[in-house]
Amino acid sequence: IHFECADKPFGVSVGRRKALSHRGDVLLAYEMNGETLAREHGAPVRVIVPGYLGVRSAKWVDTIVAATEPIETEWQTGFSYRAFPPNLSELPEDITPYPPVQELPVQSAMVSPMDGEEVSADGYSTWGLDVKGYAWAGGGRKIVRVDLSADGGETWEQATLTSGAEQPSERAWAWVLWEAEVDAPTL
Repeated sequence: IHFECADKPFGVSVGRRKALSHRGDVLLAYEMNGETLAREHGAPVRVIVPGYLGVRSAKWVDTIVAATEPIETEWQTGFSYRAFPPNLSELPEDITPYPPVQELPVQSAMVSPMDGEEVSADGYSTWGLDVKGYAWAGGGRKIVRVDLSADGGETWEQATLTSGAEQPSERAWAWVLWEAEVDAPTL
């Protein structure tokens, strides 16, 4: 399904299964908080595509087209929006074999302690170093666990999922916070 926008040449597309599924949760927004959608929020219509790249939630939609192929715009099929393999050693001249990115892969980050932060002995509890972070699976997939290693993968600890963990499977549109205590190596 193509979403063509008033600010040409911008336009994006999503697969029919995502756009039309009752579990896809794709919205065409024309109001916000009971009032007509403001121009800065995408009036007259904004498409909301949860679980996909933010660029797919296009503003100023003026035309919707059912098509058999993705729309050909920089924001849909251009270099910056293609799924390249991690072992790609140089940029290819022909990017057409690489599909446009829709859903994002699983992502997780540790936010406490921060990268490079020195942790003193009082940063440890009786059980280890307190660490916290967030995770997101994309595409509505639910985060069911987060595992951490503080010794290069020799041992692993399972984090406790906190805020966001209650989201239903196939409709998990928000980050999940996690926390754990790990035995950190001393230097």
